[in-house]
Amino acid sequence: MAKLKRRNSSRGIQTSFVSIIVTVALMLTLLGLVITIVLGVDGLKTKVKEQIQIDLFFDATLNADDIKQIAEDVRVIEGISRAEFVSPERAWEEFQKISMDSKDSTSRVDLSLLDDVIPIPPSVSLSPTEEFASLQRLEQLERDLRHRYPQLEEFNYSEDMLNDVNLGFDKLIYLILLIAVLLLIITFALINNTIRLALYSQRFIIKTQQLVGATSGFIRKPFLAMAIVQGFIAAIFAMALLFGILYMVNNYLIDISPLIDFVMMLKLLGAVILLGILICLFATNVALSKYLRMRLDDLY
Repeated sequence: MAKLKRRNSSRGIQTSFVSIIVTVALMLTLLGLVITIVLGVDGLKTKVKEQIQIDLFFDATLNADDIKQIAEDVRVIEGISRAEFVSPERAWEEFQKISMDSKDSTSRVDLSLLDDVIPIPPSVSLSPTEEFASLQRLEQLERDLRHRYPQLEEFNYSEDMLNDVNLGFDKLIYLILLIAVLLLIITFALINNTIRLALYSQRFIIKTQQLVGATSGFIRKPFLAMAIVQGFIAAIFAMALLFGILYMVNNYLIDISPLIDFVMMLKLLGAVILLGILICLFATNVALSKYLRMRLDDLY
């Protein structure tokens, strides 16, 4: 009879162990998806901001060779990710391409009407780094370039596009983070309930240890160690599920490979493992505190 009780107790502990891992793994998968979206959107924001184009035009005292040299010098300035010389011929080709794509026929210009003279001077086209892709930083960059090159006449970029990029992506990230916080609250509630039920069967063991003089730290130690193990295992299962979902999405729905790289996946792995361990630790500690505070009569 005693052996049967021990066997049933062992099965109960194993069942609760597995149920906690399954619950945590499923919730971590959802949180991992949200984290993936946040990291992907942030990476996309960086790429879009670094594609913002700034055109530098200089006065007529500088020839093409001088402007080429300026392009070389500008390329190494802090806050600039790309800088290249744009010849009048290349600028005209791009202008004509945009004109041809435009539905407004009045924007198309025939070069023969201009006596084969390209009305666009040589220039420098550059893009800022992600950190400098803001109005304040670009104004600072413009002041620095004007001080460095007094011949600089125009510093052109689309201010509206810059505002739309920054504001639009920030709003999207804040919305996703709000969803992540709500999911985190729901996750903790579910996992806390699961762990509390798992500890319910061991409430007499906990109270017995208290009665014989065991300290709270001594009682908590094995349960918290088990919580770390459960959180880690659940995180590994969650990452496997998450990689499977991302693989299916990338191969059968939409190509997301440009938004996912090795560094991002390492961040995701670290975040999921950390969340899994912290959630299990916190929920286990809260449940243990409840049973440690209970009186003996309340255990029945």
